[in-house]
Amino acid sequence: MHEEVRTSVLGGEVASRGLPAAQLILCTIGALSGLMVMIMMPGLIGLGLCAVIIVATAGSTLKLIGDESLAGIAAHRCSTWWRRRDGRHIWLTPGDPALGIAPDPDYGDPQVDPGWTFPPALGACEPIDLTGTGLDDLFILWHHNPGERPYFQLIMSVQGQAEGLRSNERWAQNQAAYSESVLNAAARDTVFTRSLQLVLRVVPADLDPHEQWVQKKIEQLRETSPERVELLTPAIVSYGHLIDDARPYSEEPYSYLSIAVPENGRLMREAARIARSKNATPEGGVAQVIRDEAARIQRALQSAGFGRVDVLGEQRACAVMRAMMNPSFALDRHQGASWRNWIPSFFGGHDSVLVRASTDPDRRDEYWHTRVGVIPPSKIPPVQLGPAWLTPLLSRVEPDPGDPGDDLPPAPTMRTITVRMDLVPPGSPVRPPNDMPPTTRPKPLSCNKKGRSVTARKKCCPRRRRGAAKTSKPAPATTGSSGLWRSRSPAATPMTWTGRVTG
Repeated sequence: MHEEVRTSVLGGEVASRGLPAAQLILCTIGALSGLMVMIMMPGLIGLGLCAVIIVATAGSTLKLIGDESLAGIAAHRCSTWWRRRDGRHIWLTPGDPALGIAPDPDYGDPQVDPGWTFPPALGACEPIDLTGTGLDDLFILWHHNPGERPYFQLIMSVQGQAEGLRSNERWAQNQAAYSESVLNAAARDTVFTRSLQLVLRVVPADLDPHEQWVQKKIEQLRETSPERVELLTPAIVSYGHLIDDARPYSEEPYSYLSIAVPENGRLMREAARIARSKNATPEGGVAQVIRDEAARIQRALQSAGFGRVDVLGEQRACAVMRAMMNPSFALDRHQGASWRNWIPSFFGGHDSVLVRASTDPDRRDEYWHTRVGVIPPSKIPPVQLGPAWLTPLLSRVEPDPGDPGDDLPPAPTMRTITVRMDLVPPGSPVRPPNDMPPTTRPKPLSCNKKGRSVTARKKCCPRRRRGAAKTSKPAPATTGSSGLWRSRSPAATPMTWTGRVTG
């Protein structure tokens, strides 16, 4: 029986193919400047200056290398140099003496530790205080970086579709149901959520229960019938070899959803109304609004067939963020995790981030090596994307071969795939540039009735350091010449690959 499927697409265009206004202004200024130079300074000198203007204009407007312009690359390198000069690419964890968590072995060393009280790379971010509001179990982060609108963030865990193999039509049905839920959320004026970020973390599966099961059965056989153990020895050895062969290909996915609620007048008015009606604090009113948003999204995901959806509290959310950076910790190992101790020590390297695997001084040179790749919106074709378009990144990645010299066996490639969707209400559609050709303009129906990705950038602000006397510049041997984070376009799909290296 053939199942007819209708796929919902959020927006008529994935990325604009027109020329942005800023680039158009730069091109116009460059052309006028070159024309004036040729008129006022004829000859070889004027021709040379005109060539310089043309090269500078092209380098500032055309994306020639890696979907970036030469001017953008130069600006990024200058920003990276400035960050590294201040030591903003390094963070050493102070530990948590109350929980018995040891600090980094280099913590407090003026030759390595820049003395930050909070990693500058994370920007201005802290949880809101909900003590005594009745919503103490919620963990809501407040982001308020300079240059961008403040917003609140909530993290949810999604069980996903774990019923086994299914057809592409069945996958498309679930995708259509989820797309319709997001589409309805974007079209309603009463919804406060304006950004959703899906995060998938793939880690090696734990096969130790299989080995423990075999050992338990062998011990039971030795007590009841020892002669059968000798007869089953070849089968037991074969089962052990099967586990060893399957270990590099055994992966376990974890899915999470991050929702962002912008801090605006409408949200604060609703929060104030709720706070007055319940005689609560303003923080309690904000938490109540965000809790209602999370409950609405939770029902939408469950009705779309995505299984159990839970809102993460402080311990579980901090444990997830810690395990994302330091795979030495398990994603579901949340005991002792809190906002004060979840950030591990890291060093911004030349083309990667080195995360120290442990605070044990004997393991000082063990690091997790993480790299980030981005699929910009301009590289995604403006066509309907089926439910399996990210399959090569989800389930077709070759395992890490390991390093026999360092006694590292083959293992699955740990990776994180995240997709961000920014939603725009129908009353304020994103209009295309006036100079965009008619064939590349989005359809009016797509602009007016469907969600649309918009432009935003993440900025980081420096934090104060511990003490005023620390002025030394760190220069560890493990760092290179590149910064830690890099701005990216929203609606892009960043991916991280994590592998373990030893110094």
